[in-house]
Amino acid sequence: MGLATQSLAVLMLASCVACSAHGVAADASPTGDPASGEGSGTRKPPPAHANDASALPTLSDGGSARDSAISQQDSASPREDASLSDSGPAPDTGPAVLPTKKRLNVSWSGQELSNYAGPAAARMALSTRLGNPPTQTELATVMHTSSTGTADIGLVVGALNQYLSTSNFRRTDIPDCDVAAPAATSMVKGAVLNTIGKNDFPMVAHVISGFRPSGYPPSGTIYNYVAVVGYDKDGDSALIADPGGFGAGGLDWFSVAPTYWITTQDLTTWICGKGFASF
Repeated sequence: MGLATQSLAVLMLASCVACSAHGVAADASPTGDPASGEGSGTRKPPPAHANDASALPTLSDGGSARDSAISQQDSASPREDASLSDSGPAPDTGPAVLPTKKRLNVSWSGQELSNYAGPAAARMALSTRLGNPPTQTELATVMHTSSTGTADIGLVVGALNQYLSTSNFRRTDIPDCDVAAPAATSMVKGAVLNTIGKNDFPMVAHVISGFRPSGYPPSGTIYNYVAVVGYDKDGDSALIADPGGFGAGGLDWFSVAPTYWITTQDLTTWICGKGFASF
């Protein structure tokens, strides 16, 4: 090889070495700018993935855009710790508590005739709701009262519903008190609380002399009608308006009070064999 040829080869080799050195410097320069992500022998990190929270712009409060999106989504959902006032009507707390005692305003009426116990009791019951209740004679006509009296509690039920413009009164019979005494007493007490305590309406009972209130004649079978116009002791006592009081029931009845209290158990015994009108 001639001298010229050797010189050319040396020059070409030197050029290639310089090019190689320049390429290395482009990838890993020991004096690179750290702020650019270059230098220190590391490669520039790849672009952040779209799902990386660090790639989202930073909010002024230090959170990320993803945090903002989640916060907005949470605020649109119902809060589990919301107060009752924000979550609709207050829950039902159950039935209303009835007063332990209650007395209706009644206008007492003594029976005008010996067979008018039914009309007189019905008139007293109606007086708790009406300022001017029908007369005993009018009620006797409606209830088909005969010379022997008002035959059945169902006739009283019809009169009460008619004059009070309701259909809520119904009859309840207690045919055998000896067999069903506890259940019958509970039933009568429930009727007293519901009719008088809850609805402010009276009751009328058809009674027979299995029980005798104070002042009643001591002997004989006595049929009567009475109005029940109040209760006490959570329904264990009942207030009676008796049309036979003040002697209206006859010569032997002058010691009978127009109104008096008896136990609901005694009232049940008194009704047994007959029935009562209530809600």
